[in-house]
Amino acid sequence: MEKKKVAAKWLSGVESPEEFEKKLLEQKVLFQRLFKLVEEKEKANTDSSLKKANYDSGSWSHFIADSIGYARALEEIKFLLKFTQD
Repeated sequence: MEKKKVAAKWLSGVESPEEFEKKLLEQKVLFQRLFKLVEEKEKANTDSSLKKANYDSGSWSHFIADSIGYARALEEIKFLLKFTQD
């Protein structure tokens, strides 16, 4: 079985990439929990943005733009934590 590699962004600008990657992988359980928390936030954001009550807001377009930006940021975090998923 091939060892999961961390995203290159984790190692960019680090003096000892191999050692840093080793330390990240040693904390895999912690990062798996963070991945799950991000998934929960992602679901809550989706659920919130789909509520019909939000359509009555005069600033609906700003709300949706904010929701999309938040979702994009959560996806970036999930990408960085991809190494924790088997």
